[in-house]
Amino acid sequence: MTHIPDNMTETEVLAIIEKIAKTLAPGFIFGCYDKNDIEQEARLIAWTALPKFNAKKGKLYNFLYTHTKRRLITLKRDKFHRNPPKNYDNDERRRTIWEKRNIDKKNISQPLNLENNNSIEYISNCILELVSQSELFDIIDQNIDISLRADFRRLVEGVTVPKQRQKKLIESMKEIIKDYHDK
Repeated sequence: MTHIPDNMTETEVLAIIEKIAKTLAPGFIFGCYDKNDIEQEARLIAWTALPKFNAKKGKLYNFLYTHTKRRLITLKRDKFHRNPPKNYDNDERRRTIWEKRNIDKKNISQPLNLENNNSIEYISNCILELVSQSELFDIIDQNIDISLRADFRRLVEGVTVPKQRQKKLIESMKEIIKDYHDK
């Protein structure tokens, strides 16, 4: 079933959709998506948005343009993953930095759910990364409570630590870092 507005023909609606697709596509080319791919996505997005159009709220062109543009922004944010340049293939350090950038970019686009158990792993990975990359390792190692030292060493070495002890350890590490920064 088509949802063509009452005062328009299918040809007029298709012309509007085509104009929007041609207008928006050049600004959303990324990764393996070329202009034709984006135009096709835009057409599909606009066509599927037709049932949501309310003629009392505005013009069809404005509605479809805004809706399509926002959906293309979401598409680009969710799908955009650039591969490193070919000259990075032989440089493990540069390749790792590039891959971390893609992971960080993906994590930024997704909200952190603090109720989710995976969040604890994410937070602990972030803390571990900070610890391994800076002087914080020595500071935490010197100031960690003796009852948590074995778990701290396990966590640093990548050995699994039970969730409850991991939570306690992370809280202690946060306190040590906070105290250090307050000095």
